[in-house]
Amino acid sequence: MTASLSQGEHVESESLRNVTHSLRHENSRLFSERIVRWLEEKPFSPHPLFRNGHAQTILAFAWPRYLTMVISVPNEERLFELEPNVRLLAHCHWQTDRVTHPTLLLVHGLEGSSSSKYMFGTAEKAFRSGFNIIRLNLRNCGGTEHLTPTLYHSGMTGDLRAIVRELIEGDHLRSIFLIGFSMGGNMILKFAGDHANTIPEEVSGSCAVSPSIDLSSCAEAVRYRSNWVYEQYFLRSLCRRLGSSMSFTRSFMIRAIFIWCAQSKTSMNVTHPMTVASRMQTTTTDVPAPCQSSSTFTDRP
Repeated sequence: MTASLSQGEHVESESLRNVTHSLRHENSRLFSERIVRWLEEKPFSPHPLFRNGHAQTILAFAWPRYLTMVISVPNEERLFELEPNVRLLAHCHWQTDRVTHPTLLLVHGLEGSSSSKYMFGTAEKAFRSGFNIIRLNLRNCGGTEHLTPTLYHSGMTGDLRAIVRELIEGDHLRSIFLIGFSMGGNMILKFAGDHANTIPEEVSGSCAVSPSIDLSSCAEAVRYRSNWVYEQYFLRSLCRRLGSSMSFTRSFMIRAIFIWCAQSKTSMNVTHPMTVASRMQTTTTDVPAPCQSSSTFTDRP
């Protein structure tokens, strides 16, 4: 009798899970359709003075913003311990009852951090709409070189998986959305693809903002003359980061390679400095070969 009841309870539980999964899938489809209709009704229309993509990029980077979140919303620093000697720093903004509110996990782009303007801007709007906010720093970003010996790259979807698991099992959060920008967007998409059949039902959705899809094309695009400003910005930033994460001798060698590659314009076969940076980041962390073409080439300052 007991065994019979247990079996019946198991069947009922399995049926409930199937119904929940179907409703979730249906709600996601309806929500996606609503977003598409909204975008069609309100297409993006840039300011007449800033129709050029470069103007929009540089203006968004340089224009001062007044963000009330920086002042008024409590900020809780949190360390996620992913493995021995590897911790990621996040800045959390919780609603009064965090469990009953959806949570937004924000992932920045190349050489960004939890303090990037687009992270604050998105966080503020989402918090006002009722979301919990987690602004994540990837490995070595946001002044966290002391928290992990390895550099970040877009193949590290295992970091996201570990953080999501902790939020579900430790914080008992019921609805988590992931948003990534540029390189972070690539990471979010890779995470969704790698774990499409095993993503917990608490992960309600994901969004990639200007992600790098074709990594090879992105690597070439940053070399165009029109993108010189962005290339220099990232090269200098990467040089500083490599310098702070490596021994003096290795850092000096990498800087010398960067300078030589940047000045070798006569040969089309010279390895580009951004490729060198990508390979240095990936080979020091023993990631699979497909991850070694980092999607970090089109992030904007």
